[in-house]
Amino acid sequence: RGGLEILGEHAAKYKGTYEIKTKDSEKSWKDLIHLTKVLNETPADELEQALEPILNVDGVLRFFAIENTLINSDGYWIRRSDYNIYQDERGKFHIIPHDANETFSAPQGPGARGGGVQLNPLTGADEPAKPLLSKLLAVPALKAKYLGYVRHIAENWLDWKKIEPLAEQFQAVIAADIKTDMHKLDSEEAFKNGVTEDAGRNMSIKEFVEQRR
Repeated sequence: RGGLEILGEHAAKYKGTYEIKTKDSEKSWKDLIHLTKVLNETPADELEQALEPILNVDGVLRFFAIENTLINSDGYWIRRSDYNIYQDERGKFHIIPHDANETFSAPQGPGARGGGVQLNPLTGADEPAKPLLSKLLAVPALKAKYLGYVRHIAENWLDWKKIEPLAEQFQAVIAADIKTDMHKLDSEEAFKNGVTEDAGRNMSIKEFVEQRR
């Protein structure tokens, strides 16, 4: 339920959904509540200007482009969860990715939509319960910018010639730790083969990159 909906005027209403990681101050909660009100109550033709002083809107659009294009099945677009909100010293909020292990595969789990690896880049844009997504993409200029980021990722990064050496590099970095990890969720064989072969996933990373592009 962390969609940045308006939950009321008092911080207690928000503390059941959001967890503050730094000093628990009344001002911090008031600023978060103010953000939800501006986001939800401002008309679309005024929203970008109203949010500019308090939210890194461009960063949010980039965040959503990565989430959708790489299909994070445990993120905002699908479950309104698993992301961080950081407020800088100037009072501006930034959305930061968190817990992105459920990427590079077709949507799965609670809230999953049909379409598989061909997930529509605008999925969730018509859902009032996801105002950070639906309200921003209701602004034509922001929607166009977002789709531009999606296109950039698709054309420049969903390319196995670029992803393969990165995957091999990252595998090499953690291979020794995977071998000794006594709590891993998948086998060492799945770790070795999952990049290019279906090793317990619904598709390999290679298959995902080629099909998602």
